[in-house]
Amino acid sequence: NSVLESKSLLAEYFLSKCQSLYAIEREAREKKMSNEDKLQLRKEKVLPILEEIEKWLIDQYADRTLLPKSKIRIAINYTLNLWEGLKAYAYDGKLEIDNNLVENTIRSVALGRKNYLFAGSHDAAQNLAILYSLVGTCEKNGINIYKYFNWLLPKIAQEKITPDAISWLPHRIDPSIFDD
Repeated sequence: NSVLESKSLLAEYFLSKCQSLYAIEREAREKKMSNEDKLQLRKEKVLPILEEIEKWLIDQYADRTLLPKSKIRIAINYTLNLWEGLKAYAYDGKLEIDNNLVENTIRSVALGRKNYLFAGSHDAAQNLAILYSLVGTCEKNGINIYKYFNWLLPKIAQEKITPDAISWLPHRIDPSIFDD
């Protein structure tokens, strides 16, 4: 019973730290902070929590009382393996703590997933995924989807696709180019 309690306490500790991180993000969202202000907030409040979590994860990883095949040990290993990517958002005010915004944006797509399994081919399915990503990014950035594609498709047909084409993505363009 004490083993179950100790594993439960480990999970509770980790979840409480995650809740603290989400509370900071909620504060930034409610205050409608700019990317620069979010980055400053994260430097002050998020980075110390992330450092604490990282130290805790390393300590738990070193704890030989946690069996290698136990669920908590597997979760700790998994988290440590992804740690650099998980904390990347703290160094860029444009990044989100998770992908919930994207998930919510494409929820309608996910609901019809069975229909999309039959896109015709693997390439067609990948093209649909790209299309949905572009549409979702337009919506997130307040860009008129119709105007964006009327601008983008001729551009793709007329210009050579180079690495600079990344500047054509909805989150990288100035929406005022679509003003009439």
